[in-house]
Amino acid sequence: MEVRLHALAIEDPWNFEEVYGALHDFSRALTLDRKTERIFVHVTTGTHVMQICMFLLTEARYFPGKLLQTSPVRGRDGAAGQIHTVDLDLSRYDAIAKRFAAEAREATSFLKSGIETRSPAFNALIDEIERVAVRSREPILLEGPKGAGKSQLAGRIYELKRERSRLEGRFVEVNRATLRGDAAMSALFGHVRGAFTGAEQAREGLLRSADGGDVVPGRDR
Repeated sequence: MEVRLHALAIEDPWNFEEVYGALHDFSRALTLDRKTERIFVHVTTGTHVMQICMFLLTEARYFPGKLLQTSPVRGRDGAAGQIHTVDLDLSRYDAIAKRFAAEAREATSFLKSGIETRSPAFNALIDEIERVAVRSREPILLEGPKGAGKSQLAGRIYELKRERSRLEGRFVEVNRATLRGDAAMSALFGHVRGAFTGAEQAREGLLRSADGGDVVPGRDR
């Protein structure tokens, strides 16, 4: 067995983009004789970012080899360590796939308030909302006619995102029709006592009240 050292110019081993790019470029430039050479990717050492990137590149077959992990033998000081091969055949993990599918079905059913529908367009919309809600921290804008149930759906989205730790703050529902004139600034951003005539008490403001959560103004189309 021959060990060949390849120095990679990685300035910050915790920068995902930099590490992935360096390892990806290295994998593309790698020459390998499949008849006489094999690749084993050791993922025990290095930063967590490097381990993740090597796992992804090996799973995608940019590194056409096997992942190895090493560990010492417990209770036996000085003994040779153990080598473990990481199984990347994800198709064998049917139980994991079924669990993910079941969680997705539960989430879409929750968004629909447990009411099953036969509308392909509506079901596709709810499926898309579920995927965005559980994977992103970005806000979601709901538009539709008055009485379509936007506020109820917004509340369900909030609960789903909170359950998946996508936000932590409160859910604040606002009737946009009441946000007019100078009172709108006070309602949204708050004020201190005595800031203007009639400001007898300090007010936090809706945006601060919903910090880390969601502010949902009514918007009809």
